[in-house]
Amino acid sequence: MAWSCSSTSNAGLVHNLKNSGYVRPRLLRPNLLCRYFSQVVGRTVEEAMTAVDRKWFVPPEAHAYQDSPQYIGSNATISAPHMHAHALSSLESKLRPGSRALDVGSGSGYLVACMSAMVGPTGLVVGVEHVDKLVKMSLANMEKAKSVIKSPYEIHVSDGRLVCYALFPLLIALKPKKNVII
Repeated sequence: MAWSCSSTSNAGLVHNLKNSGYVRPRLLRPNLLCRYFSQVVGRTVEEAMTAVDRKWFVPPEAHAYQDSPQYIGSNATISAPHMHAHALSSLESKLRPGSRALDVGSGSGYLVACMSAMVGPTGLVVGVEHVDKLVKMSLANMEKAKSVIKSPYEIHVSDGRLVCYALFPLLIALKPKKNVII
């Protein structure tokens, strides 16, 4: 159960998420040497979530390491950590060095920071949020995480339903060497 993943530290939270199966090791397709077996490699979701401390993205009075949504202001919440772990694990094979990613509804900026840690210095992560106050807060939060953010990022005020149409051609025009994730 997700609620049992709560902890008193970021490292403890990620450890509990991993032990509960929310942070999964990445599985590669079997190659010729291990045709019938999956090979476990890297732990980029675990590394990203450990490096990006959730307390940087929630108000001081929030319970940063509780596995539940937390109020961040402007009638919005940051999702529960197990939901972030699930989203990042689902996208892990796409969030490779050099990839481009778009986070619509970026809120506090937490997923933008985690994705940035995963796509590296040759990648790009763009966050879109329609609440100006949350964009300002997320930019301030990203400053707290600047020591672990590995890629260029942008966070814009815009309606995510409209920005996909505007940004998709731009992301394609960048001719990424890897994946474009929207």
